[in-house]
Amino acid sequence: MFDDSSSAVKMNRYTVSPLKIGLRVDYKGASYKITDHLMKQNAVRQYIIQSMADGGTKRVFRHEICDARVSSVFSNLTEDTIFNFENNEQSQSDEKLSRIDQDLTANCINQEPPAKKPRFKELPSKEEIEKLALARTEPRTNQQTLWGVQLSRGWLTENKYSSSFEELDETTLNDRLCYFYASLQTKQGNDYSKSALVGIRSAISRHITGPPYNRDINIITDKSFMPSNHVITGMMKKLKREGKDITVHKKAVAEGDIQKLYSSGIFSTDHPVTLQNKVFWDIMLNFGRRGQEGLAELKKTSYAKSKDDKGQEYYKMTYNECDKTHHGVDSKENSKDVRMYAKPGDIHCPVFSLDFYLGKLSPRCTAFFQQALQYPKPTVWYAAQPIGKNKLASMMSRISDEAGLSIRYENHCLRATVATGLKRAGVDDRAIMSVTGHRNVKSLDSYIEGPTDKQRRELSNTLQGVATANSDLALIENKTESNALATSAQNNSCQLAECKIVLLLHIKSAPNTNIKKNLLMSISCLEPRFRT
Repeated sequence: MFDDSSSAVKMNRYTVSPLKIGLRVDYKGASYKITDHLMKQNAVRQYIIQSMADGGTKRVFRHEICDARVSSVFSNLTEDTIFNFENNEQSQSDEKLSRIDQDLTANCINQEPPAKKPRFKELPSKEEIEKLALARTEPRTNQQTLWGVQLSRGWLTENKYSSSFEELDETTLNDRLCYFYASLQTKQGNDYSKSALVGIRSAISRHITGPPYNRDINIITDKSFMPSNHVITGMMKKLKREGKDITVHKKAVAEGDIQKLYSSGIFSTDHPVTLQNKVFWDIMLNFGRRGQEGLAELKKTSYAKSKDDKGQEYYKMTYNECDKTHHGVDSKENSKDVRMYAKPGDIHCPVFSLDFYLGKLSPRCTAFFQQALQYPKPTVWYAAQPIGKNKLASMMSRISDEAGLSIRYENHCLRATVATGLKRAGVDDRAIMSVTGHRNVKSLDSYIEGPTDKQRRELSNTLQGVATANSDLALIENKTESNALATSAQNNSCQLAECKIVLLLHIKSAPNTNIKKNLLMSISCLEPRFRT
């Protein structure tokens, strides 16, 4: 009699756990994934699989899914292995056979090729698209844009208008701008400078032409905005006529102050702070850097040392910086392949200073500008902590104070020093622009200062000399004229005397009194004629 219970137990021994839904499998050389089970008598009999290529579904048995992989596993077995397996199969327990089946299934799953990676990135969201569009401008420019927009919204709210101006039609927007420009003043009640007025207008323009508005208008050049632009142009000219145009370009460091920097000890390489001052000065001067821009992002690996064809050592940047002028999207940008050459034998050699500085930086920090240690160690002079942006922005101001310079220079003054120094040395404009990064000569000219203090003194002395010479000449001419007048007066006196003598002789011989009176009147008329 067949024992059903013993048969059920025996069947359970051979039962294998069903494959999980979502598992990727192969069927006839194509990739599929399991989407469902077909159950019969509480056991999985078939699987519903879906094609990874076209989404089509099929109903298959388990052995159909694994046939290909199982055969590949057996293809690696030798004849001896198969012989031993067949001889030992009868002696193996049901539990061992079940384990073999599971191992083969695991091999089938584990040997599947990895899924093909997508060619492109995951579809970005609308917010991510807008962030990428905003990345076209520098962070500082975005701050200026935000300031200008907040200013305009404040004016609209104060004058009972809606603060949303981005979708206004051109005529209405132009009308709002006319009154807005004319109402502008600082919190202290003063007029904005010319550069501030231009900046406010540019901020509004960037805002309405950028995401998410992307309007196809230009409030600076379009004819429909000519009235509002006339207003702002008139305000600028009014500032100039009233003597309020106080726009001042950054001043180049004077020659006397440069000498004082090197003689004051502020650039000594014997102390962490003064060594850092020297390196800051060198890279700002040799690479024509812009103010504080990019200083905090510099790394120890930002500068690399090389040799030219003559074997002379120099440092250059290891990557192309992105700054306000060189943003990487314009093919007309000037390439800045700037080098800082060594000056062998010079105690102020910039390459030696940079070598020494890099050797004293903390190995646990990648920043180029690190905090100076109060108590430096023999090999490490700086802490594993970068200097903050605000401190880097005021580096030249602090150096000016500590060195006792004639004025308090700013970081941006060093760029003006580069442009002015090279121009005075007779360097071509394009060569100067390759160092400073300027994109046109007009913008370069705003950085080039006029005559030096020495030249100004010489000009003043020359002008004073011209004035003195003219004054002396005037005195000589006056003296000459006085002498001439005196001589003329003497000659006139002689003539007057002769006339008087002649008239007196006539008076003496006059026949009557009336004739004598007339002759006396003639003498009195002669005197004023010859007076000087």
